Amino acid sequence: MKFKFSMVILVVLFSQNSFSSSSFGSKAIEKIMIHDSGTIRIFLEGTPAHTENCDNKTPLILDENNKFFKEMYSGLLAALKTKSKITGYVSGCITSWDKTFPRIVRLDFNE
Repeated sequence: MKFKFSMVILVVLFSQNSFSSSSFGSKAIEKIMIHDSGTIRIFLEGTPAHTENCDNKTPLILDENNKFFKEMYSGLLAALKTKSKITGYVSGCITSWDKTFPRIVRLDFNE
């Protein structure tokens, strides 16, 4: 019984870490940079509220391998142009020029 309980605890702990993501809050986009390293960097107003443990808290990186990259990028450009706030989540880090930055995994576009 003790062994089964220990296994359940381990499964719960590992599954929480592998699927965790954190909100960066509701922010306006200050600028979008297409960097020569191949990353698209999103600079938001203020400091994002996420809890990812990357080398840098900002900028956020839009991963070109994301299944919805084109839709997310289009939405970000529209939000920048209209000065609308966005909310969303980051999960994990992307390495660029020997530093890590938070990876965007979800975007919500507000009014």
